Amino acid sequence: MGIVEEYENSFEYVRRIILANTAISAPLTFITMFLIVFKSPKHMQTYKFLLLNISIWAFLTDMLLEVYMLPLPLMEEFTVYITGIGRWFGSTMTLLSLIGTAFCMGQYLISLQLAFFYRYKSLKTNFEICGTKLTNWHYTTGIAFLLIVPATSMTISMIFVHVSDQELRNRLQKDHPELLPFLELPQTFGFDRIGISTLCSIVFLWVLLWIVSVFFCIKGIVKQFREHRNRLTDYTYKLHMQLFKALAIQTAAPLTLFAIPLTVFVPSLVFQLRFIDEAFQMTLMTMSLHSTVNSLAVLLLMKPYRDELRRIFRKITLRTNIVSSSFSNPS
Repeated sequence: MGIVEEYENSFEYVRRIILANTAISAPLTFITMFLIVFKSPKHMQTYKFLLLNISIWAFLTDMLLEVYMLPLPLMEEFTVYITGIGRWFGSTMTLLSLIGTAFCMGQYLISLQLAFFYRYKSLKTNFEICGTKLTNWHYTTGIAFLLIVPATSMTISMIFVHVSDQELRNRLQKDHPELLPFLELPQTFGFDRIGISTLCSIVFLWVLLWIVSVFFCIKGIVKQFREHRNRLTDYTYKLHMQLFKALAIQTAAPLTLFAIPLTVFVPSLVFQLRFIDEAFQMTLMTMSLHSTVNSLAVLLLMKPYRDELRRIFRKITLRTNIVSSSFSNPS
């Protein structure tokens, strides 16, 4: 058995788990987006676009990372071997897909942050910073910054991580000559050591700032609930709580399934620890679950979508029973 086959076999169980998770999350995401677009009640006409934004970026991240690329890590030499459908499209398309993944991942995190800001602003109408009341101009500038800067900085960093085939060959010949057979395959992609460390540091920094920002939003929302509980009707309070709980779980998904594994992977990458490939695989596996959690949070915790989902299942069950009875009792 060659070195390529040996690595592929060792990665096969991870690959199957990721593909199984994606096979579940993709239809769930489509159902979620359909219900958000066509079945949202009137009082959610603005918030539905934030929910749709979250689902779209989560889905695109999944498709690029877990279907198109599905990378097998060779991180001791800062190299990945593409096992997804991108293996047939060469290194240029791999670089573009990596750039796209970085952008989509950044937008996914920001979409969750914007949803938290919206929930906070729906409860607290007046914001002040150092005695200055925030206006629409401040909000527009802040939203533009969030939409552009984090994802763009991650994307630009990704552009400069690629090394040429010759440079990668020289590196492997020096440190890991047993991995040279991977270079005979077009789906092998090498990273610049400084570039990938810089990229991981930027991602880690934005994720850390995102966690801090989400924490303060949650703290502010809980405070507003306590202060205005007596002013809110039971219906309005329950609606706010439904949306808040669902958003909290949607946010917990990338936090626990991406941010925490990332804190294990980044140090292992920087210090070249022995379990670096295992840390990368763990991050990939846990990330493949986030879309499923996001969709289930929307479908099960938000009453309008939960009720509509029940109605759809009842119709399907009724039609199935009618068809079954027609076959069992032909006229």
